[in-house]
Amino acid sequence: MTVVEYRDKFLTLSRYAPDETDTTEKRKERFLNGLHDEMHTVLVNISFADLEALVDSAIQMEGKLNQPMIKERFRIGAQFIGYRDYASKTEEKLAEVNERANTLAQKLEQSEEARKKAELDAVQTRREADKAKTDAAGVEDLKKKLHDAEISLNEHITTQSAREEAVLKRLRSQNRRFVSKTSQEFELEDPDNDPLLDAVSFLEFHGREAREGIDQAKAGLSSSPTSSRRKRNLRLSLLLPSALIHPKILG
Repeated sequence: MTVVEYRDKFLTLSRYAPDETDTTEKRKERFLNGLHDEMHTVLVNISFADLEALVDSAIQMEGKLNQPMIKERFRIGAQFIGYRDYASKTEEKLAEVNERANTLAQKLEQSEEARKKAELDAVQTRREADKAKTDAAGVEDLKKKLHDAEISLNEHITTQSAREEAVLKRLRSQNRRFVSKTSQEFELEDPDNDPLLDAVSFLEFHGREAREGIDQAKAGLSSSPTSSRRKRNLRLSLLLPSALIHPKILG
């Protein structure tokens, strides 16, 4: 089919597809796509004002392509243009691949940094966990020591209370012995409101009374003739303090 025949057929068929040929650019593109490869390769790189100019150039090229030498040149030129287009597309694809490779390398680097950070975080977390375990063990040990100390303190308080109760019992016994022997019972003017201290105060008071009695007895004997009866009374007076102190109070 010649270019003229192709033109006539193209114009006829365009009537049945107005949406595909309603502009000059669409008509030129559709017409170029119908030309054979050698002609299309050359004309596609040339700018035409309208379809008529494109058809005229195609008719002229068709006449030249019929000449063997021109045809060979067009074939070589078409191959060169084809190779050039292929090289251009290859370069574009290579640039795209390089860009993707750079993006992938960047993501890989970020992933590596994230992995290292995750490892550091994991190490830090393990250290914190180990420290927490150590602290927990220390707290448990401290709780045990505190519990043992509380038990020991309670035992000491119980023992001390028992000893104080025993001492208080003995002091009260001595005070009762003194009252029974002297028929004198006193009250503290300023009590401490503590049973143990008050019992000690009573014992001290009774001791002072006994010492004063001994001093008075000695003074009476030194100022008058000594008789056997008075000597016996003096011995009793001297024995009174020792009789008042029960042996258990010294234990």
